[in-house]
Amino acid sequence: MAESARELLQRLLARGDGIAVDGGRLTLTPASGHPVPAEWLSEHEWPLITEAARLAGVEPLEYIGHSVGNYGPRKNG
Repeated sequence: MAESARELLQRLLARGDGIAVDGGRLTLTPASGHPVPAEWLSEHEWPLITEAARLAGVEPLEYIGHSVGNYGPRKNG
């Protein structure tokens, strides 16, 4: 069975890893001093941010992107 984000967050905190969300990006500082693999971080970043926000009583919002439209006969933005 896959580990839930809550279980993973608890395990990381229990072993002394530093966890921060700054500017919408997750930063992990392992107690071991070893670097966090980019692939692992990209796979677990959003679930960990979501769970940390839930525990803090904050609703996380995900910025997906924006677009501009052309309005009116002159196609002004």
